[in-house]
Amino acid sequence: MRHDRFESFLWSQVLLVALLGATLALFLRFPSLRTPYAQPELRLVLATVFMLSSGLIALLCATRFGVDGRRFDLMLCGGSRRSGSSAPTRAR
Repeated sequence: MRHDRFESFLWSQVLLVALLGATLALFLRFPSLRTPYAQPELRLVLATVFMLSSGLIALLCATRFGVDGRRFDLMLCGGSRRSGSSAPTRAR
């Protein structure tokens, strides 16, 4: 039973990598799919992605702290939250 679960996990990882590779191939093959961004918009998009990913990491660490009760997870949660809130937001 355990071997089957691990094997299905590995196949799902292989499928995920294959899908990501196919998506990358599509973007490289067809330039019309790429949307050009000017520098101010790109900076805003990157800051938003960084903030959202840091918030998600903080949420996952806080959930793990609630379940396991390790202080290390609490420190990870605080650090991720702090780094996400300090994303550069000023315009040049």
